[in-house]
Amino acid sequence: MIHRRAKMSPIGLDVGSTRVKAVQVQLGATGPRVYRVASLPRLKCGQPLEAGECVRLSEVLRRKGFAGDRVVTCVPRGQLLSNVMELPPASSGAPLDQIARQELARASKCEPTGIELAWWALPGGARAAEGTHAMAVGCRHEDALALIDVLAAADLDVTVLDAPMTALARATAPMLGDPAELAGILDIGHSAAALIITLGRTVVYERELSESGVGRLLASVTARLGIASDDAEVLLRGVGCLEVGREPDQPSRRRSDLDDVNADISAMTRSHADALAAEVRLSAAYAMRRFDAAMSRMLLTGAGAALPGVAEHLGPQTGVLCRVVRLSDVCGADSAASADDAGPEHVLALGLALHLDKEPAA
Repeated sequence: MIHRRAKMSPIGLDVGSTRVKAVQVQLGATGPRVYRVASLPRLKCGQPLEAGECVRLSEVLRRKGFAGDRVVTCVPRGQLLSNVMELPPASSGAPLDQIARQELARASKCEPTGIELAWWALPGGARAAEGTHAMAVGCRHEDALALIDVLAAADLDVTVLDAPMTALARATAPMLGDPAELAGILDIGHSAAALIITLGRTVVYERELSESGVGRLLASVTARLGIASDDAEVLLRGVGCLEVGREPDQPSRRRSDLDDVNADISAMTRSHADALAAEVRLSAAYAMRRFDAAMSRMLLTGAGAALPGVAEHLGPQTGVLCRVVRLSDVCGADSAASADDAGPEHVLALGLALHLDKEPAA
């Protein structure tokens, strides 16, 4: 029997503020399977990639068995240009690509010839007769070239620069539910959270929540408890939003100092999640009015989604079903890809790896 060899995807590379996450998948007849997963800490947190860090990254990818040197990465959120705009009706014959470029450049205060751009039409909802409502994303040429060049110096070939919102929608597509309903993707990263709302598989709304990243919560825990950041992170990942109380098998056990610490962490995490949920409710209410559709679910990705109990806490607060996304929820895995390394913080990298050449990208 002859077995057709599965096609290997590019390496999806998510360069976060504190870690770099990488995912590569095999694309076979039965769908994508995770082939390799990696995560490594940034050498300079929150800073642009430098040549030495890219060389180290390239070496780690080779050592962990990633195939090839093709990379799909995304425009850093701080450099991403995005805007919702109204264009002439498609039937008008107007040069919509040119108009979209001019509108995004105007909104971003840069020259139209100095940006890369992609745009897509939004469902009309109650305003369908008014024209072509569109979402545009892009980046400045100088920012794109700086990222491409620094990775190329480490023999990593950037084939596509994508937008985080479209990569997350691509990765979670099998879980987005009824195409007639809105679905939310809440990406809780270290430096910020981002809310993406889709209708079917089309991204119709995106908002960055700069006060809602896990890093802000971690800084509060560190300051409150007077402990090292690494120790605070271990405790935070162990407690999250879980209620902390007396152990059920030890009803007479006296409350310990660790109980008090865990209770403080739980209370702080819940307060942080409540503030995040309030922002999500506002955005979801706007999207439901704008597109005249109900919202059925919220998918949680990013490092903050891995905190214990976060989905269970956010569900009642947002009024929709919340579910944490792991790579195993959307595709199979090769035996060499550890399940422990395939959590919600790797979903963006998966979406980048799944990019198809025919898709629009920045």
